[in-house]
Amino acid sequence: MSDGAFGTYDFETYDWTSPLCADLFDGAEHTFSLDREDPTAVVRSMLAEMEASDIDVWWAHNGGKFDALFVVDCVKQLPGWKCDGTVAGGRIISLRLFSPNGTFTLKDSYAVIQASLEKALTSFDIPHKKVFTKADYAQLEKDPRAMLKHSDVKLREGCQADTRALWHLVDKARVMFEEWGGKLKSTFSASALTVVKAQYGKPLASHAGKQNFNEISHSAYSGGRVEVYRHMPALPQCEHDLISSYPWSMTQPLPWHLEGFGESKIYDPNTLSVVYAKVDVPKQYLPPLPYAPPSGGLFFPWGKWSGWFTSAELVYAIEHCGVTATFMDAVNYTVDTPFKEFVEKVFKVKQESTGAKREFTKLILNGCYGKFAEKPERGKLHMFATSDEAWDWATKAYKRKRHVTPLNQENTAWEEKVHRWPAHTHYALASFVTAYSRIRWHQGASEVLRRNTHGLSYGDTDSIHCDMDLGPMPVGAGLGDWQRKRENYLAKFFAPKLYTLKPCDGAESVYASKGFPVSADAFWRIVGGQKVGNPKGRMQLVKTQLKKNASVTHLSEGETLKRWHGYSIKRFAIPKHPEGDTEAWNVRDLHEGLHEKQQSALAPIRPK
Repeated sequence: MSDGAFGTYDFETYDWTSPLCADLFDGAEHTFSLDREDPTAVVRSMLAEMEASDIDVWWAHNGGKFDALFVVDCVKQLPGWKCDGTVAGGRIISLRLFSPNGTFTLKDSYAVIQASLEKALTSFDIPHKKVFTKADYAQLEKDPRAMLKHSDVKLREGCQADTRALWHLVDKARVMFEEWGGKLKSTFSASALTVVKAQYGKPLASHAGKQNFNEISHSAYSGGRVEVYRHMPALPQCEHDLISSYPWSMTQPLPWHLEGFGESKIYDPNTLSVVYAKVDVPKQYLPPLPYAPPSGGLFFPWGKWSGWFTSAELVYAIEHCGVTATFMDAVNYTVDTPFKEFVEKVFKVKQESTGAKREFTKLILNGCYGKFAEKPERGKLHMFATSDEAWDWATKAYKRKRHVTPLNQENTAWEEKVHRWPAHTHYALASFVTAYSRIRWHQGASEVLRRNTHGLSYGDTDSIHCDMDLGPMPVGAGLGDWQRKRENYLAKFFAPKLYTLKPCDGAESVYASKGFPVSADAFWRIVGGQKVGNPKGRMQLVKTQLKKNASVTHLSEGETLKRWHGYSIKRFAIPKHPEGDTEAWNVRDLHEGLHEKQQSALAPIRPK
């Protein structure tokens, strides 16, 4: 077998969870199997072909939430087989199978390229087309057995088109990573890290032997800022967004080698610190510092509290926002700009490229920082054909003091909790990357308020919606510059990540609902307080399925529903304000839990 050899696989199903046919493609030849009577026979046939092949790695698009689960179910019925997998975000990103005659691994290409297969093929300039169209899959919504009505020839053509197209997509991604000195891994962030390491050319800074400092620095790690400032602004709006916000942050001075715990050196130009401080944030419209209350979530309140912060965000808050602070402890690091040259190089290539190369460099920029915030805790699934085999494994694991727990009543599926620090985890670095982006965002939002104290409407990590009549903010085309994304629309911001934008020129409206693509009808039903979802449901996440002791091929699908209960808790909604204005919470209010029942100014409404 040649280095880098891999294959692709795909299932077509009926009744949502019953495999009808499957295809394998090794880059040269297809192996197709079809059984209209026995869904498990399709999976067994495919596994037998994989076992006999000399290929070690097989990819399926979105396989971690669908295709690989058929395999998990089948393995429980095959004597002498077992499998273990790595789960992230509810999907299996890597599943290793052990058969009597060898081992091989299944991977999910969606974890590398997070787009539908059709969109990914277009983005990466893959000329292969899908045979099954959107109309074919839309028909399944009305008749889950519609796939059975296709001829054997159509099923073969459709399945083979998907595996062939996916093979070329994965191969193109593999080649592109190798051109940058990296390798194709199980996820995009892991693959991007190999490029970062190759381009940097030196060992990354490490907390080896001193992970307690890494854990302390984790306390300062916060995400993006998402808030509604006016729920129903009266004037037409425009949207600005930051160009490559997190990549820009990676070009800034970053904490690098650990110096140790001690006195804060917050104003030392040779040191960056994660600082424990008592802060006093005066009452203001746009407080600068993040705070996580006991109830969870990320807020930006005013008031007094103690916590861990990056020195960059503290200095900004003190010098520009009237914050006072008492510094108590600090984890100190040397200062470096290890990724500045690399990020600027990739950004330049992106700006000068089109098609697949532009798409790839865009993904590299967005994925190159995430692994520095990788947690040491991870879950591994272990599945066996019989409970006797499982108990034998679990007994040995217990004796070795491994943390394992059964997932199903048969005790054939187990979860192992593993605590192992990745060498690249650097929470201080990750904390500064997100902090710099929040500072950059705050500067832009403050510019809006400087022009009009009533002009800001909504913000989301790297974007701002504000009144059109403010005139253009300073914009550019460079890394970290603001750019104007859209303009002249009327907006209703129901809650963070839940809004609609209606262009004044009569163009099609935009509907946003976090994690849930919606039509206009579905959106208005959601904000009207109704449950919205696919009544047929979808296959449940793997651990949920195993805990219910369900068989994949005979699964009773659970409903996938979304319902908005009218909450918008990030800021206090001023009662009966004509535009639904909000103000920042006092930190005392958050401690008292007043935010937990905060209703949106638009909650709930009915469409007109």
